[in-house]
Amino acid sequence: MKQNKIFCFSFFVFFFLLQKELTAQYSPYSDGSPAVTKRMTCKDEGIVLRYGDGLDSCDILGAREAIVNKENDIYHLFYDGAGKDGWKACLAVSKDLKNWTKKGAILELGKEGSKDAKSASSTWIINEGDTWHMFYLGTPNTSPAPERIPAIPYYPLKATSKSIAGPWAKKYNVILFLTKPNTFYTVTASPGFVVKYDGKFLIFFT
Repeated sequence: MKQNKIFCFSFFVFFFLLQKELTAQYSPYSDGSPAVTKRMTCKDEGIVLRYGDGLDSCDILGAREAIVNKENDIYHLFYDGAGKDGWKACLAVSKDLKNWTKKGAILELGKEGSKDAKSASSTWIINEGDTWHMFYLGTPNTSPAPERIPAIPYYPLKATSKSIAGPWAKKYNVILFLTKPNTFYTVTASPGFVVKYDGKFLIFFT
């Protein structure tokens, strides 16, 4: 009987601690944002695209933020290339998600004084009819050369194309929204994933 009581007590303590750990792990954030409740096991495939050999040195210093879209049987990988004159959106294509052909930069830096004068990167695209819509990060500030890392403020800018591969035309007259004082996007409004839902377009941003 004594052993049963010890076992029951031990099980209760274990269950209590487990529940406490799960509650702490999945409890909502302090600002009320939803918390993660499900996870999936992933296998790291390693480096799939190496930097340094992009056209016109577009990624000579680095490649990051891989964003993949598929059209027909071709995968289009949009990524930030850290080039000799700044970070710009670059493109690579593949049929198997393993072997990639680089196409070079797809956006150029804006003119001095524009919101994307120092970086035009972090692209997210969506198709509507016969037009592809791109939302990208622009900033007039970076760290010193040679890295030229984009610095705040970050602005969400737009470009369009008739083809997923470009050429892309910037639409400076389209203002999504800008940074706003006394909000969570005071100094950054970096665009993210775009999806159409219930007849409306939603964009996730940081």
